[in-house]
Order: sequence, then C-alpha cells, then structure tokens
Amino acid sequence: MNFYHRLQANMARCWQWLLQALFVQLFLTLFSWPILLWWGLPISVLTMVGNIIFNPFIVLFLLFSAGLFFCELLGLPSGIFVALLELLTNAWLAIMAYGSPSALIAFAQPSWWFAALIPAIAVAIVYRSVYHNSKMAIVALGALLLGIGFFLKILFLPAHNIIRVPYGNRAVFLVQRKNFFSNIHTVLLDSSGVLRNDTALVNWVDFTLKPCMAKNLGAVDCDSIIIMKVTKQRLLAAQKLAQSLHASIVIASQDKVTQKFIADPLYNQAKLYFVDGDILKTCCSSTGTIYSKKLWYIIDNVYVLAKVKDGDGNAKNDAAS
Repeated sequence: MNFYHRLQANMARCWQWLLQALFVQLFLTLFSWPILLWWGLPISVLTMVGNIIFNPFIVLFLLFSAGLFFCELLGLPSGIFVALLELLTNAWLAIMAYGSPSALIAFAQPSWWFAALIPAIAVAIVYRSVYHNSKMAIVALGALLLGIGFFLKILFLPAHNIIRVPYGNRAVFLVQRKNFFSNIHTVLLDSSGVLRNDTALVNWVDFTLKPCMAKNLGAVDCDSIIIMKVTKQRLLAAQKLAQSLHASIVIASQDKVTQKFIADPLYNQAKLYFVDGDILKTCCSSTGTIYSKKLWYIIDNVYVLAKVKDGDGNAKNDAAS
C-alpha cells in the first residue's frame, strides 16, 4: 500500500510539473511571437516536447563539463567525463535526427499593433492566473495561441499574393494561391534568369528567401519553381533550390537551346518538367508583371501530367507541348 501511495504521489508531482512546463512554454511562445513574426522565423509544434527532453540533457551536460573542467584543473584523469560527454552528444544528435521540417509552421507578419497585442493579452492572462485557477490560464493561453494562429494562417492571407524578393541587383517573384480551408500553393518564379549555382545561393535562401516567405506568405516551403531563361547552371540551381524548399516540381522553359536537356540524365529528373517557352512567356511580361490566371493554368496542367505514371517519361515530353 505504501508503494502504491508513493507511486500515486510521484505521478501527481510529475503531472503538476508537466502542467507548469506547459504553462511556461505557452506564455514564452506567445510573448516572443512578435519577435519571430518580425524576423520571419517559424514556430515548431515540437517545442514543448523538445524542451522537456532538452532540460535533462543540459543538466547532465553541465555536470559532465564541470567534472571535466575540475579534472583538467587538478591534473586528474578526465577520460570518463570525455566519454560521457561524447555519449551524451551522440544521444542528442540521434534524437535530433528524428526532427522534421514539417513540424515548422510559419505565419504571415501582421501590423505592429496586432503583434503587440499578443504578449499584452498573454501577460494579462498570467496576471489573472496568479489570483485564480492556473489550469484555466493554460486553457486560455492555448486558446489564444490557436486562435491567433488560425487567423494568421487562414483568414489573414489574401486569396492571391505576389511578392518580389531581391536577388543581387535583380529579383525573383513568389506567387501564392490560397483556397479557404484547403491547400496553399506557393510558386517561385525566376523570370529574368537570376538564379546561380554558387555558394551565395545557400545564403540567399536561408537569410533572404525563407524569411521573406514566412513574413509575407506564411510559408516555409515552396511547392513549385519556374525558371524562364534556362542554362545548365540555372537548372542545377533550381534543383538545389527545390531540395532546400521541398518543391514537388520544377518547370523549365523549353526552346531550341534547352531541347538537349530533356535527354540529359543529369537534368532529366523526376520533378523536372519542360514547358514550351512561348507558353511560359504568356504568364509574365517583359516589365515583370505576373499574370496569375495564366500562371496557375500552366501549373495545374503540369501537375496533372506529373500524376501520369507510365514508367517511361512520356509525361515530361507531353508537358512541353
């Protein structure tokens, strides 16, 4: 009986600790949300789980590091602490490998006064919970987080959106179409041939493109990539970009120069489709004006062709006509 009571008491303490951790995590998420919105950073749905797992790791890491420091300071053997630190690091990296980009959710940047209201309401809920029920505060903070997330992700975004993203002294375009309570499709359009397969592309994606996508479109991934002026280097850059942004298809303009790329195994990949250059030109003017209806018509047709499974690549060849 004593064992049962002790087990019940320990479970009650663990439950109380989890509630406190959830309370703190919800408050910190809401309080720091405006900063994340302004920097174009997404929120992870695994934050709570990550923090619960991370706390014991950081405690053990500090203990082992302190033991290693004092052993080195006193000239004592420190191999045991080095081994423990390596084991702890490998275990942490193994856990991190289970992470997925799909756990990241980006939200479009609202006006400054709306963003300022988020931490203000969170502080008011926490202040009230000091004198009332803290469990109700957890429910209120969770409802606030879900409600604002729903507004920014579903209601705040327009049905169609076109964003200009600078790339050197030129730019690419992000075009987004949203169906209410349905899919949100984001397209990266390189109409002037600015993409380059170099080291600058990685920095541009991480520090310019992705924050711009998050702040303006509430997206962390891009569904499609279209390149109008095709070269071998731009095709390689587009394919590298597709991997980074998890794009499902790459649409390239086909003309006499790019005709040879269709048969080249280096470029003839599963997600690459060639479309007649004259057809692609109808969705973008020489001055950079994007004609959304024509653009979506082309993309929808390519997606239909992409679903064709004939095993010999006929769908790609048909996409060009």
